[in-house]
Amino acid sequence: MIQSPSISHAISEVISRGTSRYAVRVALLLSSGDWKLVHNGEESWFRPESLSGVVAAAWADSDGQEDLAEDLAAESHSNVVTAYLHRLRRHANDARRFPSWVKVLPDRIIASLSSREPRSKARDSFGFHKVIIGATGSGRLFALAAGEKGKIMWSVQASKIEPGQRWPVESIEIDKDHALVRIFGGESLRVNIRKGIIFDSQFGSPAQSSKTNLMLPDISGAAVSIQVKTDGSLGLPKSRHLDANTIVVTQDEEKVIHGWTLGAAKSQLAWKFVPQPNEKIITIATRPSTDPSASIGKALGDRNV
Repeated sequence: MIQSPSISHAISEVISRGTSRYAVRVALLLSSGDWKLVHNGEESWFRPESLSGVVAAAWADSDGQEDLAEDLAAESHSNVVTAYLHRLRRHANDARRFPSWVKVLPDRIIASLSSREPRSKARDSFGFHKVIIGATGSGRLFALAAGEKGKIMWSVQASKIEPGQRWPVESIEIDKDHALVRIFGGESLRVNIRKGIIFDSQFGSPAQSSKTNLMLPDISGAAVSIQVKTDGSLGLPKSRHLDANTIVVTQDEEKVIHGWTLGAAKSQLAWKFVPQPNEKIITIATRPSTDPSASIGKALGDRNV
């Protein structure tokens, strides 16, 4: 489901090619943020600029292999009678899909003997046709078909974001046929992976405006999305534990520099630098981790140079 956006802005040009021939080009900016060029009434190109500024993404299966793995795990952890009845129900459900499986069987046989791909991708044994679920800072959710060169399956506006602000997405979690999108502040929503339909939304406490998001590793090495608020403070997920030796440097709207040390579920202000009224901070440089700290005693005592 790709929502049909309206036209926000348009500009056109007319070029004369002789006495009776003209070339008309129209550039359209859509309400979704995408660009489109129309040449003589026909679409020349389309650029999905609404997908820029991705703040979170996750992989999802499109063929229900996770359901089969869960069924097999449930059977292995049950007693003999329960496992046998569970398998009978599973085979009965598979029998319902037998006619559709027979229908696409010739295509699969022909595709296995040639280099072309089958029309049906219902079977994805090697995981080449997964789905990418992503969220952008402008408040959009989208799904890309990884096996079809990143084709957009659906794109929806999930949240209205004011100009100059970013959608403070904490994480995207995949649960069978839907994705759970968690927002800083306790808000969350669920979206159907195949159709892009938002069917469940939970509103939490109002989250402070987000300036940007950054990715940091937790104690297990997995990436965690950290919210950087407009006042320079950090929004940390409560369910993830970060390395306490990590220091994050931020800058607020008043150009004040903050240094934060990270804890289990909160950040602590370690230092703050306030520039003078006639001073201006141009950029912030990070010392390379491979650069050793020099000893002033050794430097002054070394007479070899």
